[in-house]
Amino acid sequence: MKKNLFVSLLVFLSINAYSRELIPEEKAAVEQTIRGEMLDPDAAKFDFLDFPTESSHVYCGFVNGKNSFGAYTGKKLFAVFLVKNDKGEQKAISLNMTPSTGEPASQGVISATCSGAGYDVKVPSYTVKNVNKERAKNGLPALTKDMITK
Repeated sequence: MKKNLFVSLLVFLSINAYSRELIPEEKAAVEQTIRGEMLDPDAAKFDFLDFPTESSHVYCGFVNGKNSFGAYTGKKLFAVFLVKNDKGEQKAISLNMTPSTGEPASQGVISATCSGAGYDVKVPSYTVKNVNKERAKNGLPALTKDMITK
C-alpha cells in the first residue's frame, strides 16, 4: 500500500513539475485572440490555467462570455497555439474554429486538443486513441477512465 502511494505521488509530482503560469505577454496575446472571437469582447472573463508541460505550445483555459441576450453562458474551454513571431512578439493562434467551415469547433474537439497537450480535462470516448498518442509524444501518461466521457 505504501509503495502504491509513493509511486502515485511520484507520478503526480513528475506531471506537475513542468507546469508554469503564463507570463504577462502570453496572457495579453491569449486575451486578444479569444476576445476577437466573442460576441461581447469586453465582457469576457478568463480563467487562466498553468501550462502543464514544456513540450507543447498549446495553451488551454476557460472563458465566460455573454450571449446576444446579454447573459453569461458559462465557462467554455478554449485552445490557442502560443508562438513568438520573427520580431519576438508573443502571438496566440486560435484552435477554436473548424478551418474548413469557419464555424466554432465543438467542446469535444477542443478538450481532445487540450488533453493531448497535458491538461486534465475530460474527453469524448471517440478521441481517446488519438489523445493518448499525443500524450505519449509529450511524455504524458495515458488517459484514465475518469477522464473519458461518452
